[in-house]
Amino acid sequence: RLNAQHIGILADVHVKHAQSLSGRDIALSVEEVALRSGADAVILTGSTTGRPVDIEELKRASEVARGHRVPLLLGSGVNLENWAQYRPDADGVIIGSAIRKQGKAGADLDPARAKKFVKLFRARLSKKTAKKKRKRST
Repeated sequence: RLNAQHIGILADVHVKHAQSLSGRDIALSVEEVALRSGADAVILTGSTTGRPVDIEELKRASEVARGHRVPLLLGSGVNLENWAQYRPDADGVIIGSAIRKQGKAGADLDPARAKKFVKLFRARLSKKTAKKKRKRST
């Protein structure tokens, strides 16, 4: 026994550097990871590092993930310019290239880019918190 209940599993479906044995059906892949693998969250990535997720695939994945009450995270391609289009269907993001100099994988971190992301997400979190408080008070 590992006694590791405090450790979460973030499972990538259709990971960009591998091929799934169960096929390319995103809905089935999300369901498998959520139910059979016991993932605490599902990660959806684009086809290569820094490439955005296909918006239609995201919508299908989001519907299944929400149906199984598992968060859906975007693992590639999110930047300050495109975040708004993904926000309704994603529960969170994993940021890498977008906070590096010139937005390039492997480049040095860019503190100004990182600060912009922090500001964006703090604003989103404070809006969500305010909305929840209003719901509780009614």
